[in-house]
Amino acid sequence: MRIAMIVAGAGSMYCGACARDADLARALIEAGQQVAVFPIYTPIRLEEDLGIEIEPLRMGGINAFLREKYPRLARAKMLNSLLDRPSLITWASQFAVRTQASDLGQMTVSFLEGVDGPHGGEIERIAQDVALFQPRIVILANTLLAGMIDPLTRATGAPVVCQVQGEDGFLLELPEPWRGKSLLLLREQVEDASHFIAPCKVHAHEMSELLKQPIFQFSVVPPSVKNSPNLEAKSSSKEVRIGHLSSIRRAKGLDMLIEALSNLKDLSWDLSIRGKILEPMYYKELVRMAESKGIAFEYGGEVTPDAKAGYLRGCDFIVLPTRLSESRGIVALEALASGTPVIAPSRGIFPELARVTGGVALYDAPEALADTIRSCIAQRVGWHQRGAKAAHAVSETYFPARSAAAAEACFQRILSAG
Repeated sequence: MRIAMIVAGAGSMYCGACARDADLARALIEAGQQVAVFPIYTPIRLEEDLGIEIEPLRMGGINAFLREKYPRLARAKMLNSLLDRPSLITWASQFAVRTQASDLGQMTVSFLEGVDGPHGGEIERIAQDVALFQPRIVILANTLLAGMIDPLTRATGAPVVCQVQGEDGFLLELPEPWRGKSLLLLREQVEDASHFIAPCKVHAHEMSELLKQPIFQFSVVPPSVKNSPNLEAKSSSKEVRIGHLSSIRRAKGLDMLIEALSNLKDLSWDLSIRGKILEPMYYKELVRMAESKGIAFEYGGEVTPDAKAGYLRGCDFIVLPTRLSESRGIVALEALASGTPVIAPSRGIFPELARVTGGVALYDAPEALADTIRSCIAQRVGWHQRGAKAAHAVSETYFPARSAAAAEACFQRILSAG
């Protein structure tokens, strides 16, 4: 089966959604399918060479911004070619955190307008390029690319399947009027989708409600992670190491972790933080907050792929106090695969991970986070044992071949239905 995947890159940042897309592509290839990956906006930055062929970048982010702000300048073909160089876009994307939310809102609306918006010509060209691959299935990385559904369907004649992986959280962060406009356009454009793929049942129901699409139009393709071989027994030294691995922005809730730990100063622990700072002002607030509460932490920047497994194994607990309803839970899965238990809110994919692996301590409200951490520290040895068992559960449940099999079954149902 020939499968085309349209993937929105994250430029200079390691991205969970990009990793899931690339892992699924590799798993499908290993299962005998022919897969072509078409990146748009920015290049895909992966943590390892997955051995998959990635098409040249299309609709580069810099040119997309120019089409939005300076249409005449964007029509200069020589300039377009220069600005679509992947190295330039990757370099420029490291400054994307400075972009105003209002600009993101306007561009989101423009992309969702599809062929009727300022990016219509480029969308049509991408659809024609994808058609040259002659796919039987086209996968869109997320529904924010829904403006491409109709032109892709017309150009390829293939069913277009949309992944859903956290777009609801992005939409909630948009200011009005862009949030309302985006949602109206999104619901209109996804009417042309053949099917939707979600990482877990909870997110399928969340997005079914948001998009106003029936739940039978959704299938679950679970996330997957690599096994962590040679798990070592954790130390029971007096000091407990609490880890936090995530992009640093308000939505991920690091401030709630610092607040919780300010109520646990009677215990012996240290806080270690990893992740790219996406909201510099928020990080400055965190530093001031921690200093005012007498909380010290070690920040080691964005963790490298080679260092990630060691970092996760070196923590007694990974705490993920997100404000979002996480759909993929990749960091949680990677921590569990490393034998490290996770503390997380009881929403999104986390209750499923707790049920399947036994290695996730859930809490219901931010006020309960401190008590949950205290309880886990008090039962540290028991939680270390649960973490070791969770690593085996992850290897038996969330592995690439299972994700590929679920996707293949979904595609066969779509094609059989005509």
